[in-house]
Amino acid sequence: MTSTDELKKKCSEQLKYKPAQTLLRLLKENNLEITDVAFANLLDEQDELKSLRDEFHYPKVKGLPLSKLELLLN
Repeated sequence: MTSTDELKKKCSEQLKYKPAQTLLRLLKENNLEITDVAFANLLDEQDELKSLRDEFHYPKVKGLPLSKLELLLN
């Protein structure tokens, strides 16, 4: 069973919604799996808001300051 088939099985109720149908159509048209990097790249290429990406800062985990675990738990 492919990951796309597994997705369909697990999300049968959500697949009635247009966004899920659109994703599945794109997967099928491009002969890709939902976990393929090529699929992520395809979605990035079609993103109408991609010009705004430089307007936001997304911190990376490795760039966050180190902290002690006990501080996080208190």
